[in-house]
Amino acid sequence: SNTKNNNNMAPGGSINTDESDVGVDGTTNAAKHLGLEEYNYSARKAFAGIGAFVALVAAVLFAGVVFTNFAATGFAALNFCLATYAFFVHTWAENGETDMKYWKSYPSIFWMRANGVIGGSAGLAGFMFFLVNGLFHKAKLTPGSEYVAAVWCALSLKWGALLLHYANGYSQRYKKLKSYYGLLPS
Repeated sequence: SNTKNNNNMAPGGSINTDESDVGVDGTTNAAKHLGLEEYNYSARKAFAGIGAFVALVAAVLFAGVVFTNFAATGFAALNFCLATYAFFVHTWAENGETDMKYWKSYPSIFWMRANGVIGGSAGLAGFMFFLVNGLFHKAKLTPGSEYVAAVWCALSLKWGALLLHYANGYSQRYKKLKSYYGLLPS
């Protein structure tokens, strides 16, 4: 049987792994045994961290420090929030490979999905609005134009879609690992 007993669980949801349960690279053999996809958490965290940094710098620049485009400022700030959330989700997932307390409950994944839907929907609505508005007013491509705001809206749509993608992947991983350690029915 591939299901371990509950004696492997410590109070608070930590998994008590012995030497045979943890590989040399720090991943659990449970993940390998279940055939779970190997994630490159460092690359995912770097991608999210760079996205958050660029969005923060853009939000400051568009807020009137260099340019004045408050629509782009708002959506750059939304990108910062979504990218930062993705960064922390990857950190929790990486730590959750050996310590399930980071994934306390399924609702945490529900809220990740909700943030992805809200951020992606705002990005899609904003992209369509600013693109149509820019075309209707025959706006020129300047830092204060609607087109710049449309680009930041498209990036919000991207981060929302990525959060949904990550939520679905981590949800499946969470269910399989919980089942392996005997916390959910097989």
